[in-house]
Amino acid sequence: MLRRLSRLDDAWRDAEALAAAVTLPELRRTPPVGPYTPGPDFFIEHMLLRPLADFGLLAMDGGPRALAPARYRRTALFPHFLTWSFDTLDSARAPSVW
Repeated sequence: MLRRLSRLDDAWRDAEALAAAVTLPELRRTPPVGPYTPGPDFFIEHMLLRPLADFGLLAMDGGPRALAPARYRRTALFPHFLTWSFDTLDSARAPSVW
């Protein structure tokens, strides 16, 4: 999810749009467990987006005390904090699998 979030532009998006952008389509099609179970948008916002906003990697506009739903965007810190390098694994020095 963080990799998909890092590939988005810096536009303001609500939690529903970000959840659709960072989750797999299979997760979005999975029906909730019960009638009162929140969907994936709720979990993405409360388990990923808000902690990233608290840590300073996402900016949050609006939110729980505002009348409008919260919108999020990446901060300038996000691309410096999360970097992806998959070509650094040397097979000779890779840990063995048990």
